[in-house]
Amino acid sequence: MAVELVNASAVIVGHDVNLSIFRPPWLRDQKILSDEELAGDVVITPLMVRIPAPTFELLILPDRVQVRPSDDPGKAQSDILRVLGGIVSTLPHTPFTAIGLNFDYLMTPEEHAEFQSWNKDSFAAPFSVDVIGSAQEEARFGAYYSFDTLEMCLKADLKPVRRTEQPEGGILKSSTGPEAMLGKFNFHRDLKERPGVSEILQVLGRWNDAASLALMMAESASVRGGQG
Repeated sequence: MAVELVNASAVIVGHDVNLSIFRPPWLRDQKILSDEELAGDVVITPLMVRIPAPTFELLILPDRVQVRPSDDPGKAQSDILRVLGGIVSTLPHTPFTAIGLNFDYLMTPEEHAEFQSWNKDSFAAPFSVDVIGSAQEEARFGAYYSFDTLEMCLKADLKPVRRTEQPEGGILKSSTGPEAMLGKFNFHRDLKERPGVSEILQVLGRWNDAASLALMMAESASVRGGQG
């Protein structure tokens, strides 16, 4: 079973984020981004700032600030703390309301024909089987669970998808691509205080722990059918 990370991001949600501040000279002067990280095709509009740095993408919208690592997420914590931590520390009165750490994994059988049996063995609950009845051969199953961990609420949503290769990697809804399970692992925390700089920095500091837990859960789901 192949387990592949297809997306990861750290997102700080808020409102009235002042996009006009986020210009290359300001980001450089505040030591949030380096000259090398600002050397790409920076996009600045009244509604969006997008900066594709070598190892991550910084996206700023009126309601959120996001870093999406483009490299190994296990190496991303220092960038996330420097960039997102630097932004909230420099702009402490921006009304941020929540923070999320997100990891999306694809789980794909080595042989396409194995998907149906593995999917049923791993994810079919008795209730689902009873409802579907004789249509089980064509049925596909998923799972959802949530629990508190790492001082956040983890919400895991696993569902069947079909995938196809994209220029930058990714998933398309397709009727012909190979079947896979997409596991979306969202670590969420509502900010108790505003401004919540210390709370945000605390959550950002758990990035590596969250990444390791998300990978463990994806790997565990990928082998569950073979253990039944």
